[in-house]
Amino acid sequence: MKRDGVRAVSGRAGRSGGSSRLIPRPLVPPGPLRELKDLLYEVYLSAGAPTLDAMAEMFADLDAEDEQIKAAPSRDTVQRMIASSDLPARQADVVALVVLLSRQAGGEAEQAGRDAGRLWMQARLQRPLGRPIHECDPFELEVHRSIGADSHDVPLPPLPAYIKRDHDRQLQRAVADVVDGASRIVMLVGSSSTGKTRACWEAVCLLPAGWRLWHPIDPDRADAAQHDLPRVGPRTVVWLNEAQHYLSSPVHGESVAAGLRTLLSDPSRAPVLVLGTIWPEYHAQLTRSPAPGGPDPHAQVRALLAGRTLHVPTCFEASAAVDLASSADPRLLQAAASAADGMITQFLAGAPALLDRYEHATAGSRALLEAAIDARRLGHGPDLLMPFLADAAEAYLSDTEWDLLPENWVETCLEELTTPIRGARGALHRRRRPRGTGRASADDAPLYRLADYLEQVGRRRRRLVRIPELFWQSVMRHCRGADTEALGEAAWSRGLLRTACEIWIRGRCEGRAAEALADVGRIDEALTLYSVSAERGAHEAWLRGASLLAAVDWHTYWHGFWDGRPRRLQEALHWFEQAAECGNPSALRDAGEHLADVDELDRALEWFGRAAEEGDSSALLRAADRLASAGRFSEAFQWFERAFERGSLDGLVRAGSVLGEAGWPRVAQRWFVRAARSGHRDALVRAAECLADSGMLEAALDLFDQVGNGCALRRAGDHLFGAGRPEEALEWYRRAADRGDIDALSCGAFVLMSSDRTEEALQWYQEAAARGDEGALVSAAQQLATHRDLSRALEWFQSAFDHGATDALRGAADHLVAAGRLEDALEWYERAAEHGQADALTVAAAHLAATGQLDRALEWFDRATQQGDTIAHRSAGDYLSAAGRQAEAETRYARVVEAGFADVLLANAERLAWKGTVDEAMHWYEQAAVAGVSNVQLYAATMLRAAGQDARAVCLQQYGWSPNGNEATPWQVDEILADL
Repeated sequence: MKRDGVRAVSGRAGRSGGSSRLIPRPLVPPGPLRELKDLLYEVYLSAGAPTLDAMAEMFADLDAEDEQIKAAPSRDTVQRMIASSDLPARQADVVALVVLLSRQAGGEAEQAGRDAGRLWMQARLQRPLGRPIHECDPFELEVHRSIGADSHDVPLPPLPAYIKRDHDRQLQRAVADVVDGASRIVMLVGSSSTGKTRACWEAVCLLPAGWRLWHPIDPDRADAAQHDLPRVGPRTVVWLNEAQHYLSSPVHGESVAAGLRTLLSDPSRAPVLVLGTIWPEYHAQLTRSPAPGGPDPHAQVRALLAGRTLHVPTCFEASAAVDLASSADPRLLQAAASAADGMITQFLAGAPALLDRYEHATAGSRALLEAAIDARRLGHGPDLLMPFLADAAEAYLSDTEWDLLPENWVETCLEELTTPIRGARGALHRRRRPRGTGRASADDAPLYRLADYLEQVGRRRRRLVRIPELFWQSVMRHCRGADTEALGEAAWSRGLLRTACEIWIRGRCEGRAAEALADVGRIDEALTLYSVSAERGAHEAWLRGASLLAAVDWHTYWHGFWDGRPRRLQEALHWFEQAAECGNPSALRDAGEHLADVDELDRALEWFGRAAEEGDSSALLRAADRLASAGRFSEAFQWFERAFERGSLDGLVRAGSVLGEAGWPRVAQRWFVRAARSGHRDALVRAAECLADSGMLEAALDLFDQVGNGCALRRAGDHLFGAGRPEEALEWYRRAADRGDIDALSCGAFVLMSSDRTEEALQWYQEAAARGDEGALVSAAQQLATHRDLSRALEWFQSAFDHGATDALRGAADHLVAAGRLEDALEWYERAAEHGQADALTVAAAHLAATGQLDRALEWFDRATQQGDTIAHRSAGDYLSAAGRQAEAETRYARVVEAGFADVLLANAERLAWKGTVDEAMHWYEQAAVAGVSNVQLYAATMLRAAGQDARAVCLQQYGWSPNGNEATPWQVDEILADL
């Protein structure tokens, strides 16, 4: 029978296996989700209500060549799909389960799978995110309000007429792509008030009816985006204005970026359009490559934004003057006549008037603005409490100015600063609660926001200004929560160790203060703070304290201060016990790891066993791994078995891996096969890899063939190619591609290129590109260039660019440089810059400088800076310095510092340190600290120690600087705690 397109299936009962208890039916309100759950339950009952174990066995027995079931859902996922009242996370899991059970029941599996996929999509879109675009208000989306027009009585529309520029035409192409069904992301990079958000709004207005816009902001931007990104469906604009709030979040930034990448690559959710705006300095911070071997906190963000940025110029080009002069909007006519240097959008947003208000403000107003600017640039959120702002502003007044202020100076200055500028917001504006959230309480302190244009100007002008001590005291009195954490970090990065710790401790962030003190070797004081934190309910502090006691202080070792501090393992075990008693069984496992590190393996096994008894099954695997590493294989396999008995299939696979690495591949196969029969999806592939690595390639090929999916067949091809059997490898790559593994085509193409079968290789690359491999055309071009066929390589680079690979332009240019064709390369670098890669101009400039064309290179460095690559001045300065043009180099370095790259100050300090001018170097170290370069006190202390000033070095390392710029005198945490 049939109901609403959903086929009820009936037929033979499935294998029951295990317990015969019926999985309960979920209670779901009427709607698409109810229909989906009904379908799932119908096929479950029609298949004979198999147990979870039986269903896992069914999945394990599937034909590996099955195209309908791409991957088997886990046992827990199956249970949630059938018995829970929520929407399953993945469409593929739902389809796989319905197809499997329909087959088991003898029904029409293909139709049931289509029905399941349709109902899953309907259920997900039942409450789509966002609002229809025609219902959106551009001002709620943070488009700047425009100033009014002088002497114009006729009512004007809220937004001025729009003049398109080059970046608007590129945005239009992105809109055309999404209308055609593709998903796209465009990140507009530009300074404040350059028209980024308005450009996004104009692009959104080009979308057809049926599109929605989602602006994640509540309760916190990054949290809202991270939480709801999986719900984004087709025909949705994801609006990420001020994208740094989403992507630089230390908690959610990387997961938001990963979620966006998943969204953009998911064809079932296409088309979507992600639009974001960001200031150049934030973009540079997020996309900067990490130092070799150092942490990479923004890897996902960098991958997300690569080739997807669009530079918005600060000024209108001269050619736009014609459009402005012929506009019927008097605001544009006035902007054309009055805006300096083509800064039209800034004029319309009231930027000149804002700047004038700042520069000519009264003493009290200026103090409020500078307190707000410093708070924002140090990491405070956009909403500023007026009591905090007023208190902090006192730090920016001289004694005379303070004496002359009237009692009601705050109210008077606020009236001046909040007055709108011809319809646009003033320098400060009252932050209203979101509409529809209820009336504010009379006890709610007023919140104010700083005009973002003033914020950006202030960040640049005050970058090297020392923060007054009274400001930090105001932070301690008023700030809490995320603001406390951020401002404490700002103090810490400036070497103000005591200030940072006091901010954190008063803000109940004792754990962060403890971590900071541990970093500079003050272990006992760090433990005191961890104890305070744990006693206040932050039980993870026990585990952190334990890890501190048990570990070696490698951080200070790398800065030359490690004094051989031993592990305090016996004390650490007590802390691990405390952590376990507070509900963290992994603490017992960690204790075992530390004991094993010091060769106390038998004691470690006791702790691993206790952890397992408390529910941490991973401890069994860790014990087994440790035993295997010690050569105690028979004991290790007993622990692997215990892990398997606790439900960990990884125990069987890891046992197989241990045996394979020990040179017993045949014995290893028994464990891999057991894992496969128990439902481990990758066990047979691991078994095949083990055989191949042991030189038993034919046996491995049999297993790869038995698995039969595209990935397994491709791995077989890889092993064959590595064994010098390219023709056979090609056969397996072709089979893999036929099973849906697109990567196999590029692998095969590489094999063909290695065999000088260029034309065949290009056909494989072409096929890979046609089937969705975005990098295939670039790979083909790279291979052609490597094989010295540069003219054809350039054709393929061009084709790759035509198909959306913007990095192809840079690749072509780089190969032209390598071939000695710099002038030709410059044309490609120029095109890359025109398509959002401002750093291409910097690379081109560097090549020019390297060939002795320094003055010409400087022109390219300047163009790179104008297009948003703020690091270009640093590179120019380096080349000038190397050429002996020191005065010009210093000018460039000053511009780098203005742009926010204060690490040039550190570089200058290091240069002076090498010369042995200690006091002069210390001045520059302290200036770098004022600018916020992290860990400067450690670098400076290292220099002092090298100069033989050990006592001074230790003092600076452990106590930092004071807010007035002097090296701090020794202080203790107990002094801070006593003042609370």
